[in-house]
Amino acid sequence: MTVNVRHTCIGPEFTVPPGDPIPLLRDWFALAIARDVDEPNAIALSTVAANGRPSSRMVHVHRITHRGLVVTSHTNSRKGQEIDQTRQWSGVTYWRETNQQITFGGHVEPADSGLSDVLWRQGPAPVRAMAVTTAQSEPLADQKSLLFRARTRQRLPLPRPRTWVAQHLVITEVEFWQSSPDALHRRLRYDLTDGGWKSVRLQP
Repeated sequence: MTVNVRHTCIGPEFTVPPGDPIPLLRDWFALAIARDVDEPNAIALSTVAANGRPSSRMVHVHRITHRGLVVTSHTNSRKGQEIDQTRQWSGVTYWRETNQQITFGGHVEPADSGLSDVLWRQGPAPVRAMAVTTAQSEPLADQKSLLFRARTRQRLPLPRPRTWVAQHLVITEVEFWQSSPDALHRRLRYDLTDGGWKSVRLQP
């Protein structure tokens, strides 16, 4: 991975790791926003089907909680079905502008319906209109028709579809990676145990 020396800045967390990685996670996301990273809230989310086959896609992180990340999904999409089947997930985000990477893993819990309603209302009108029109992940027969039907609904009051829900990606492992011009790229891994979070520095 190429190092962008201009933006490489080793944080104090690699010298004195904090006990809880979640505040550090929030700090890294905030730094990405402050440094004008492209799509700072996007992560590559991987889920696993019952047969063990994984699949991945980019998703938007709506919130960071004290336990993990909140994303949204259609329950009848491939992503939603795999979440229902195994409840396992992993993810990664890489910010080229800051030369930072975060990898995550854990299990998925459904968020409460109230949060789903809030996130639905916060969504842009075109996104909500498409969400109520599309049968996500099903074959597309007529693109023009789908787009027309979605556009006609943009100005209508659209209640949240029952299948559109918020999912809580509970983090049980997370690794922070920071590039370094000396090639000793910093790695800080956390694992959630019965006794709380355990951290360890890893070799590059």
